[in-house]
Amino acid sequence: MPETLEAGPNPVSTDRWKALLGFVILAGAGVFMMSVSWLKWPDLVDDFGEQAYIAWQLSEGKILYKDIAYLYGPFSGYVHAFIFKWFGLGLLTLALFNIGVVVALSFLIYLFIKQTSDGLTGTACTLAFLNVFAFGQYKGGGNFNFVCAYVYELPHGVALSLVTLYLFSKFVKTGDRPWLMGVYFMAGLVFLTKPEVFLALALSLPVGTAFALHGRSLDKKTWALNIAGCMGSFLVPPFLFFLYLAFHLPAGQAFNYVISPWIYVNNASHLALPLYQWVLGIDDIPANLTRLFAYFLLGGSIVLALTLIQGTLNRRPRVPKTISIGLILLCAVLMDLLLNKIPLLELPRPLPLFLLVLVIYYLNEIVRKKNPDRKALLIQCTFTLFSLALLLKIILNTRIYHYGFALALPGTLVFIRWVLYEYPRHNKFIGGPAQFFRAAVSVLGLVILAHHVVLNYQVEGLKTYPVGTGRDVILDYSPQFETRGPIVAETVRYIQDTIKPGAPIATLPTGNIINYMTRHPNPLRNPTLNPVEADIVREQQYLENMRSVSPPYILLVDTDASFLGARYLGKDYGRNIYQWIQIHYSVEKQFGQAPFQGKGFGIQLLRKKSSAKQ
Repeated sequence: MPETLEAGPNPVSTDRWKALLGFVILAGAGVFMMSVSWLKWPDLVDDFGEQAYIAWQLSEGKILYKDIAYLYGPFSGYVHAFIFKWFGLGLLTLALFNIGVVVALSFLIYLFIKQTSDGLTGTACTLAFLNVFAFGQYKGGGNFNFVCAYVYELPHGVALSLVTLYLFSKFVKTGDRPWLMGVYFMAGLVFLTKPEVFLALALSLPVGTAFALHGRSLDKKTWALNIAGCMGSFLVPPFLFFLYLAFHLPAGQAFNYVISPWIYVNNASHLALPLYQWVLGIDDIPANLTRLFAYFLLGGSIVLALTLIQGTLNRRPRVPKTISIGLILLCAVLMDLLLNKIPLLELPRPLPLFLLVLVIYYLNEIVRKKNPDRKALLIQCTFTLFSLALLLKIILNTRIYHYGFALALPGTLVFIRWVLYEYPRHNKFIGGPAQFFRAAVSVLGLVILAHHVVLNYQVEGLKTYPVGTGRDVILDYSPQFETRGPIVAETVRYIQDTIKPGAPIATLPTGNIINYMTRHPNPLRNPTLNPVEADIVREQQYLENMRSVSPPYILLVDTDASFLGARYLGKDYGRNIYQWIQIHYSVEKQFGQAPFQGKGFGIQLLRKKSSAKQ
């Protein structure tokens, strides 16, 4: 009889169980974060209301830029208009669609990272996206998440860019031209989102493409065909949108609207605003540089300490596993204590410096042509260069909140992949297996994630007051912390009960969420009038539009715009506009405090005086 062999562990079966466990962890994390933040994603008054309002108006047949002025690309507005057209109006409808975007992006991140690393690294990166970026809120207000964004073109642009880079990785591996055409078609879609996102792609993708094509030793004709194909594929989305506008406007004007976001972004006067100085970190360059290098040294010290421990364990192979486990737990406790002493939200500050060093390393390895993993290096180099370019807007004040919820995402993924997979795999100092190092890094990462989740839970827990009805409900801060929830809710009810349905209401300087919730359109071409938009549009032009429209109602919503360089409408900017309103309109109803007085939040509904001359 033949000898009976004992069945050993099946690697395929083990991989399946690991994949299933990873899926369960990610699904659980996503469901938990969604439940914690449910209906609490947007800010009640600022920014997001304009996003919902524009989507509603486009679904009703208005033309972006022609009927509604907008500073960014058209992609998100028209996608959301399509969603409203087919699935009905509702803020929840909008949120559910973008939760679907989060789910799709989670799968993409896992596949993209895993293809040049392993399942653990892919799971860790996806977990970071779900727990830190997708639903996170770490400061007051809202809007800085992937579900209800202050400007949807930013998260949508980043998501489309990740799709673009994933397709690029397929091209690098296969060399097939259809993948390359797909890459540049997606880049054309990114062009229709937000300028800083496309700029990051434009700085990185041509570099990666040039190296990829150069490595294939193509003749001049094939080079020319590839370049022509790239340009043609890229131009398809902008050209189609141009044709759409050209049906409604003169061709020259349509072309100007297609490139109008770039005209806005080139306005150097914005750099003088307190908001943009803080965003860039140029408000206090010495202090921000000090923090950047300090946190870079802190992160480097932690990595070095774990490296030395791993090297020591490798030189003593008979160390009991309990010692390794004890050391990992000790590291977790020390990290928890550290995070209680330093600002959690400061941790991403060294990302630009780290990415710059990594890009230089990758380029050097690619140029040398001696590395057998050249294709993987090219994929990572292009992704890292994109991540670095995306941080230019927050270069000296890099963070995961505010704009960082999208801008810092790719860079964070690069770092996680490097520290969890690339560094322990190639490090000569470890001198052997890196199980302890990877386990310790994973545990430390979980501690950092836990602190983010707890902070997010605490902030979201303050939002308990419902505003709106049905699919338009938003949970705002409890009245004991913030009075605006009850005031906005009372305003919405009053308008719905007393003003004829569909009657136009000009809302300024912000607050178009009220127009959307009550289904009363804003007749002005510019739906908001903050100091930046007043500078771009010119106040006289805005006033002329208001005179020509002569809306029957005006809604004044209290807003302090100090961070944009001028505090109150009528006092610090828009004086002629405010004066004209006071002459031609009278107060019908006031909710809360009088707006723009600094005495607290309030809203005034004004009715046009019947005897007033325009």
